[in-house]
Amino acid sequence: MTQEQLDELTKKTELDIEHLQKEIKALKEKLEPVATDCSLCNVTRAEALNEQEIDAKILLQNEDRLDKLMQVLHNIGSKEYGICIVCDEEINIERLKILPEATICIDCANEN
Repeated sequence: MTQEQLDELTKKTELDIEHLQKEIKALKEKLEPVATDCSLCNVTRAEALNEQEIDAKILLQNEDRLDKLMQVLHNIGSKEYGICIVCDEEINIERLKILPEATICIDCANEN
């Protein structure tokens, strides 16, 4: 992988991190408890609780991806970054542009 490609991936990863941090903050704000004595009807309250459950799952996924992207920034210059953990071949740069935290090449991913 060239230095230019590494720089591009670093910038992409930093932008993804920034976006995720904003999204995580917004999700945390949406997860404020729904009061039991709130004036909403029961159906509306149930919908709000259901939406919060979905938001909580999205929050966990985003926090997990954020951790992975932070690890990418730490490892991006290392010899291990961009190498498939299954076949030890280089992961296609186009795959890394879409998913910088990818640890498996597309061929190995399709085999599983």
